[in-house]
Formats: sequence, C-alpha cells, structure tokens
Amino acid sequence: MTPAEIAREALLKLAADKLPPTPEHYRRAFCEIAHQPDETNVFARELLEYIEQQPGISRLSPRLGRLRQALEGERWHDGAELSFSVMQALAEQQTAGQDWARILRELVRLWDMPLSISQSHKRETLERVLSVAGAQPLLLYGKLGNLLDNWKTSAASTRPADSLLTFDELPDVTDDSSGMVGATRDGTGSGPALSGDGAGMTWRTILRGTLVNGVSPRLKGYPELAQELMNLVSLLDETVSGHDLEMLGRRLKRFWIRLELVLEQEDRLANALAGLLGVLLDNISELVGTDSRVGGQVEAMRDILSQAPLSMRKIYQLEASLKEAVYQQGLIKHSLDEATDSMRSMLDSFISRVGMLASQTDTYRERFSRYGEEVALTHDVVGLHGILGRLMQDTRAIHTDLASAHDELQGARHQVEAVNARIELLEAELVEASTKIKEDQLTGALNRRGLDEQFAREASRAERNGQPLALALIDIDNFKQLNDRYGHRTGDNALRYVVDLVSERVRPSDAVARFGGEEFVVLMPDTSQEQALELVERLQRDLTKTFFLANEDRLVITFSAGIAVWSTGESGLDLIERADHAMYRAKLAGKNRVLAAADEM
Repeated sequence: MTPAEIAREALLKLAADKLPPTPEHYRRAFCEIAHQPDETNVFARELLEYIEQQPGISRLSPRLGRLRQALEGERWHDGAELSFSVMQALAEQQTAGQDWARILRELVRLWDMPLSISQSHKRETLERVLSVAGAQPLLLYGKLGNLLDNWKTSAASTRPADSLLTFDELPDVTDDSSGMVGATRDGTGSGPALSGDGAGMTWRTILRGTLVNGVSPRLKGYPELAQELMNLVSLLDETVSGHDLEMLGRRLKRFWIRLELVLEQEDRLANALAGLLGVLLDNISELVGTDSRVGGQVEAMRDILSQAPLSMRKIYQLEASLKEAVYQQGLIKHSLDEATDSMRSMLDSFISRVGMLASQTDTYRERFSRYGEEVALTHDVVGLHGILGRLMQDTRAIHTDLASAHDELQGARHQVEAVNARIELLEAELVEASTKIKEDQLTGALNRRGLDEQFAREASRAERNGQPLALALIDIDNFKQLNDRYGHRTGDNALRYVVDLVSERVRPSDAVARFGGEEFVVLMPDTSQEQALELVERLQRDLTKTFFLANEDRLVITFSAGIAVWSTGESGLDLIERADHAMYRAKLAGKNRVLAAADEM
C-alpha cells in the first residue's frame, strides 16, 4: 500500500473505532496498518523491560501491571509516578535487613582496637572499599561486612578465645581480697597470669609502658621513688604465676600511696611558694608606692597568682612578657643613667664656673680698693691718668668675664632643659614598657588583663554618666581551615591583619583586645546597640574590600560578631558571654554576619 492509501485506511479505522483524530491516535493507527513499530514507544518499552528484569519484581506485580497500562495508554505523567514508585519499592526490598548502625558501630570499635594489622593497612583497605563501592549502597554494605569480618578474624588471631579480657572483667590487683587473674585465693596459682601470648602479654606491655613512660619522668626529683618504680618494673617483667601477680599488686598499692603523699606535698609546697610570692609583691607595692614603672609587672603577677589552679601556659606567657619588659626597661634605664650623668656633669661645670666668678670678683674688689687708696695719695694729673687707665682696663676685663659667664650659663641652662626633657621622655618610656605587659604580644591589641582594666574604667564611667557601653565579640570565619592550609605563620599574619584594620577603623575612644585564639573584643563607650551594629557592619564591609595575601593567594577574610550592651552591675564575663551567644547565632546564620544579644531572645 502506498502512504496515501495507508493514511486513508488510518482515518477510516479511527472513524470505525469512534476515536478522535488526535495525532497520537492517528500515529498509532497508521503504524498498525503499515505494520511498522511505533518509534515513540521505544523508550517506554525499554523502561518496562528493564524494570521487569529486576530481582524481586514478581512481588510487585500489581504495581507493574498498572505501570504497563499507563505506558501503553501513553499516560506519561502516571507512568513517571508509577515508575518511581516501583523503583523505590525495589530499593526498599533490596536494602531490607541491612543494619547500617551495627556496621558503623563495629567499624569504629575495630578501628580503635589494636590488631595484628597496622592502622595504615586498615586505612588502605577501607579506602579501597569506599573507592570501589562508595556509590553503590548495596555493594558497599556487603563489602564493608566482609572487611569487618576480616578485621575480626585478625583480632581473634591476636588473642586466644580463652584469654579475651575487657576492662570491666579485670580484677582490682590492688585489693588483697579480690581474686587474681590466673590465681586462686590461696595464692598457689592456677596457671600463668601475665605470661605467654594473648591478653597477658598485652596487659603486661600496657602496664609497663604506663610505669616507664607515664610515671617515671615525673619522679626526677625523688630518686627513692624512681628506684622503687624501676624495681616494680623489673618485678613485672618477672611475674609469671598468680602469686607473683598478687605480690606485684600489693607493692603497687604501697607505691601509689607514697606517690599520692608526694603529690600532696608538692601541692602544699606550690601553694606556700605562691603565698610567699604574694607577700613579696605586697611589700614591693608598698615600697614603690605610685611608681608605675613596676606597677604593671606586679599587678600582672598578682593576677596570675589569683587564678586557681595555676596554668603553666599563662605562666609562660607572663614570663615572656616580663622578659621583654625587663629587656626594654634595661635599654631605657641605660639611656636614663647616661642622661643623669650628663646632668651631673653640667651641674659640676656650673658650680665650678660660679666659684671662678666669685674668685675673680674678690680679686677685682681688692684691686678697686687699692685704686681708691692710690687716688687719695696722688695729687698730679699724670698719676691719676695712669690709675684711670688701669681702672678702665680692669673694668673692661670684668665686662668680658661677665659676658662670657652669661653665655656659658645660658648654654648650660639650655643643656639642662634638654637633658631634663630627655629624662622625662625616658621615664615615660619606662612606664610604657611596664604597661606593655597588658598587650597581646602577637597582635599588639590589649590582652585579657588589659581588657579587664579597660572594662572596669569604662563601666564605672558609664554608670557615673548614664551613658551606654557596647561590646562586640568578633570571631574570624574559617580561621582553622586557613591555619591548616597555609600554616601557623600565615595564621598569625591574618590575626595581625584583622587587628590592624579594626584598630584603624574604630574610634580613638574604643578599645580592641584579643580575647583568645581568633576571637577579639571591641569595647565601645557611649555607644548604643544600633550604633554598635552599624560600626561593626562597616568593619565587615571594609574588611571584604581588601585582600589578604597568603602564599601569593589573595584571600578575603570575614568575621562573625555578636553585640551586647552593658547593664548596670553586670560583670565583664557575663557581658562577653551574652555577646558570645549572639556571635554563635551569627555563625549559624551563615557567617560574615553580626547579631545583637537582644535578637536571640
């Protein structure tokens, strides 16, 4: 048949079947009469064939039937929904019985358990499984199960089944009334306690490492205890029977008691030394009075001593600050001594010159007295003229000496004034070097002590004047990632970069302090909540307008911040805590944001 005849027959078929002549009906009738496949249904047929080949599809016959009818009727929307429903049901069937919680729990347990295989081998095998089956949950579940079975086999091979022990199953070897591992109550022993392979060797190694590596380094100042510990280690190496283990437990118990007494004595000694140092600081404060050159150092040490327990990290930080302050003060003190010596030398010269003038004055007084006597005895003009000449000569000499002395005294006065100004400047630098202890050594911002003093002053002033006092807590976003990727030196440079920018942008009355890590505090006197929000948002915009260079990479650093306004009677820590809550909310909201404490209520 020609295409025209096929088309005519297709129209007659539609009329006979009482179907509207839509393109779909006409295409289907045309293909049926021409005995040609309907190419538009190829995808539907392939989809149906693929689904029918899936394992377990027989249990979904009703859904599959409805899907077939929808595809044959070209109800594509219904077909899409039914296809998704059938595939989801198949996935649920295939994943039924998979206990992922058990798999993950077992993975964590075996990962931390010491096995005959190394941690690097564990990591390699796990990465291999994830790379092969990471995108296929069914395959991944099976491979993870097989991997954990292999690990458990390794664990069993390192510990005999009859010697598997847990921490809860181990008896207390320091209790004489308890039973011993591998020993009877009569102490005769029923077999090896810490010998051979398996748990015994494992616990022997653990205990030996604890004594040698954990306890021994802390006994350098106690040779008797150190020797006793070494004896215990030797006894541990020789322990074979349950009776030996019992004896070891008793000696360990006595050793722990002695060690506890020594540690208590160390605590009392440290507290006593701290008390003596406190008394010494009080005495120094009374001696120096209002001398601010050492006041900052004394207060910093008092602040450390007031913290319980003492923190070695803070002591080391204070030690570094004190060393720097002492070094700077030493340099300034040397210059101050030189200036003082110069002043003393000028005073000596001045006194010598004044004495010389006094001596010359006595000489001229004697001459003038003698001239007076000569004038009284002389009656001729020639004699009087000679006396007058000598008198005029001495008068001119007196004038010259007085002018020279005046010039020298004027010069000495200028030198004294210059040296005095130099001394005042050096004394101010001494005071400044002492106050440097209140600054963070890395960034130059105030440290915690400086912040506490600044807050105390501003809170007192705010309460006295009735003005608001706002505080912003700033935390640099993604600082840990920057530190890990580019190194600590770049991280330190980033901290200085942020502090420099913030210090330049805030008002002279505001104070910038480093609170810890990548957190900073901006204390803003006479500032309301709205003004503080506006100021910190401006800081955020200014920070994002510039680039920070990290190993030739241009980075944009952002920060999140929380704002809190001080309430009368509120402590500085409480105020910072409220700002911290607001800052945390800003982090959760997407970072590079600022929120006020009132916003989170």
